[in-house]
Amino acid sequence: MVDGFSHRFGGGVTYLAGLLPALAAQPTIGRVRLLAEPGAEVVRRLDGCSRDLELEIVRLRPAQSLGSRVVWEALRLQQRTRGAVLLAPAAMLPRRLAVPVVAVPHNALPFQREGRRTSVQRLAIIRNLNWATATIFVSEHMRQLVGAHTSLPPLNEVIHHGLAPEYLAEGQIRADRSGIVCVADSYPHKRLDLLVAAWRGLGARRPSLKIIGRQLEGSPAPERGLTFITHASPADVADALRGSALAVLASAKESFGFPALESLACGTPLVASDIPAYREVTGGHATFVAGSRAEEWTAAIDHALRHPPDISPGQRWASRFTWARCANHTARVLGAADRARRTSPRRPTA
Repeated sequence: MVDGFSHRFGGGVTYLAGLLPALAAQPTIGRVRLLAEPGAEVVRRLDGCSRDLELEIVRLRPAQSLGSRVVWEALRLQQRTRGAVLLAPAAMLPRRLAVPVVAVPHNALPFQREGRRTSVQRLAIIRNLNWATATIFVSEHMRQLVGAHTSLPPLNEVIHHGLAPEYLAEGQIRADRSGIVCVADSYPHKRLDLLVAAWRGLGARRPSLKIIGRQLEGSPAPERGLTFITHASPADVADALRGSALAVLASAKESFGFPALESLACGTPLVASDIPAYREVTGGHATFVAGSRAEEWTAAIDHALRHPPDISPGQRWASRFTWARCANHTARVLGAADRARRTSPRRPTA
């Protein structure tokens, strides 16, 4: 059983859409059932993709409401999960369950930023981890972040995400590639303002800049040479990466960083923030910028455009990140959690 209510867009949807079909194909997994609301993006992407993957549509009222989701999970989730192992990607369930729970905390911001909302999220995640049977971390960086705030279950493992087949296809790099691309929603921590300022610093002959992601409040405004694409399929993103001379990611905080790995897989040279998640995910196959001054980024981007690095090592590194590998390791953790239920005294529900 997979609690998919909290994953509505971005990396969370990418995670479920990539993992669950591969998980359903694992010989040790009998059946995978995803709980989600009607019309959710993850439902659209998974509908009909596997006969071993079931979608259980739950109509919450009001729809897309955090309050209604929490109430439903508190009152009804126990019944739905009877006899199952629950994979909880958000790791913020409102109550302890009698079934084994494998928590997958994805969001690094509650452990990197202070504020009322992030503090509540952090406490909710820590509370879940304190009684979860097992925890899967999307990166070693994320495990260290969370481990600095609470003790971890004995059964915890780092399992990196995989990449969609569109990014792993070979022989499709365009010879006429040009321009700069950034794949990021316009959250403040993505620092698109810094990226745009650095791009402007390249001067009048600067290449075009394409930003692929949702435009939220505070997003930079389009201008000559700068365009936004708000809706793009994995195939569209992969095509944009293969057609670009350079990918740039200026994010200040990440738990994993799909776009960094996708850029490497597509053979696109990458300039990225010098943060632990990008170092880990890329295996060092990028140009890293530690500072937050636009001039530093301009210099790094200009150098990468003038002196493109060898893309082969990065492509070889990224080719290892498949959803089949991720599903195989995830199935092993789910199996260990199920065995723990059979050998441990039953814990009371909260």
